[in-house]
Amino acid sequence: MRIVALTDRARGPVRPAHVVAVLVAVALLLLAMVRTQAVAPDGEPFQNTWARTDKPVADGAVSRTWMWGPEANTEGMFEQYLEGHNNGRFVQYYDKSRMEITTDQSIPADSPWFVTNGLLATELITGRMQVGDDLFIVHQPAQINVAGDPDDTNVPTYAAFGALLDDAALATGAAVNWRVDRNGAVTIDPSLASRGVTAAYYVADTEHTVASVFWEFMNSTGVVWEDGAFTQDSLFLNPFYATGYPITEAYWTTVKVGGIQQEVLVQAFQRRILTYTPGNAEGWEVEAGNVGQHYYYWRYTLVPGETSPTATPTSPATPTATEDVAESPTATVTSTATSTATSTATATATATNTPIQGTSGYMMIEWISQAPHGDTDASEEYVIIRNMQQTGDIQMRNWTLRDSDGHVFTFPEVEVKAGFYITVYMCTGQDLIGRNYAYVYAGICEPFYTPPDEVSLWDSYGQHIDSYP
Repeated sequence: MRIVALTDRARGPVRPAHVVAVLVAVALLLLAMVRTQAVAPDGEPFQNTWARTDKPVADGAVSRTWMWGPEANTEGMFEQYLEGHNNGRFVQYYDKSRMEITTDQSIPADSPWFVTNGLLATELITGRMQVGDDLFIVHQPAQINVAGDPDDTNVPTYAAFGALLDDAALATGAAVNWRVDRNGAVTIDPSLASRGVTAAYYVADTEHTVASVFWEFMNSTGVVWEDGAFTQDSLFLNPFYATGYPITEAYWTTVKVGGIQQEVLVQAFQRRILTYTPGNAEGWEVEAGNVGQHYYYWRYTLVPGETSPTATPTSPATPTATEDVAESPTATVTSTATSTATSTATATATATNTPIQGTSGYMMIEWISQAPHGDTDASEEYVIIRNMQQTGDIQMRNWTLRDSDGHVFTFPEVEVKAGFYITVYMCTGQDLIGRNYAYVYAGICEPFYTPPDEVSLWDSYGQHIDSYP
């Protein structure tokens, strides 16, 4: 894994690679189709966004593809995002996508653009996990089938679609007669022209053309839920609202669905995968792929297990996650409240803790965002620490983070999942620990990392674990 920045936000030296565990076994891909849990949309903005297109389907008012899914698959959760509040943004996962609260504070909460859906298909295909407007963590592209049954060994994967990103666009009006195989190899099959699908709309921004069946769907009207009632309206406020722009051409491929091989047209967009199956029932010929399911599995199962022999962090943003109490009854995530000063920070984290068994483990200081010039209270400085183990969560209570000037931060009770992260902010704030995020505040409020000095991490036995740089 490596982190790249497209702007000059990154500060500090490049961190050498740390080799972690081997990739998760291919057999685990079967879990990609399994929902984490069935829950309601979290909050009115998500509820309203879901209801507009999917409440009519859920209530039987119309028969057509889900744009999100029957319900959410996770509770609302925070994922790290540089421009968001406390460097995070509120999201919720569905079968088809991930809803996000915009980080643009100029957009009011009653605007339809207050909720966006992530560029998940792009991230799965490229392996570039976006953690800021211009910041990306580079992982391995997803070896997950773009459509159909997860055990299908013939359908292309998201990784295979990476080879199609730079293919030249079909001319508008040309027959879509390209076929793609498992490895992303493209051939021309003249017989496919008889299906009547053509290249319909060229998008200059991405230099790809939307297939006619998808363009018709993206501009369709139908039953939607508006102002507490069913009504007829455009399915999407903008043709690209749900999908984003196309990032590949459309290709025919053979897909196993419910154990039956079928000819399916597939096209990748920035946010979604759209499929067209001519033999499906009316309203279901065009469907949105289960990109939300696939992305959640990639981000929270495959990425933590991947080997990263060339990890070179050069930016300050990485995803964080902690063990969720509801999923693990023995976990005791009970971080304390706001820290206010150096002495208070240490007391808050340790004085009220009852003795527990010492813990150790393979943790790495993956990145330090150094306090910028003029940030005398280090309010913008933070440290990102990763649990580098393939398996085994690490309880960090009474671990310490130390700098060369004698500052010491003692960690509260927080358990970090294998492969995931915890972020330590150097000044004051409210500790936030929950599903898939962990932000703690040291209360030091002075620059912590001042090169060429180093920062070191120590376990609760007093053993040195890692140093930065």
